[in-house]
Amino acid sequence: MKNKISFEDLIRKFEPDLTDEECDFILMEKTSFPFSDLETIERQLKDFFDKKKCNRCTK
Repeated sequence: MKNKISFEDLIRKFEPDLTDEECDFILMEKTSFPFSDLETIERQLKDFFDKKKCNRCTK
C-alpha cells in the first residue's frame, strides 16, 4: 500500500511554515495543477522554490 501525501504536504517539503492559503496559491498559480501528474507538479515546485531561494540570496 502506498502512502498518500497531500499537495500541501508536498509543498511544505520545500517551505514548512506556509499556511494552507499560501499552499493553495502556489499550487494553483505556480504549477499546472490539476492538469499534470504528480511528478510534473513536484518538478515545478522544486523549480519554483529553487528560484525563490536564489532571489533571496541576491537581495
